[in-house]
Amino acid sequence: MMPKEMVGFIEDDLKQVEAAIAQHLQSEVSFISDVARYVLSSGGKRIRPVLLILSARLCNYIGARIYDLSAVIEFIHTATLLHDDVIDNASLRRGNPTVHTLWGNEMAILIGDYLYSKAMSLALADKDHLVMQTVSDVTVEMAKGQVIAYVGSTGDASPDAPHLHFEITRLYADKHWWQGDPINPFPVLREGR
Repeated sequence: MMPKEMVGFIEDDLKQVEAAIAQHLQSEVSFISDVARYVLSSGGKRIRPVLLILSARLCNYIGARIYDLSAVIEFIHTATLLHDDVIDNASLRRGNPTVHTLWGNEMAILIGDYLYSKAMSLALADKDHLVMQTVSDVTVEMAKGQVIAYVGSTGDASPDAPHLHFEITRLYADKHWWQGDPINPFPVLREGR
């Protein structure tokens, strides 16, 4: 099956993911909703939700949790992009002006922080400790990796900086990835939930 065919196989699921993203972007502070919607509707491919849904299907999981959990990973990913654009002083993202170009660095950081917080809130609402722990751990490891990348880009990195990035990834994988049984290696997609 080619990638396009795989996405076609889960097209209805992706529509549900878009609906979950739209629903969870609603805020009583309309400016937050507007800016977050601007970023999240700027043409991303939703690769992370595609991988989550396909992994769930591979493990015979059928359930609505994957839509909110897809929103979680999209919000985290988008938050990292907002922060990266500030750090890199990027003026365009996917051919569109970046948030910090349009509304300033402070607003880009704050909206990124909001998306991180919203992702954590959604993960917690899933009421599965393993989901919350996994999302939390991954986010911490991503932040460590970003610090290592930034330190390395400034020339102030120790000679071990590239090694540390791979070490963080390896340690995380050893600690979390294969907690499940060989039949369902993705314990966050347990049946009955």
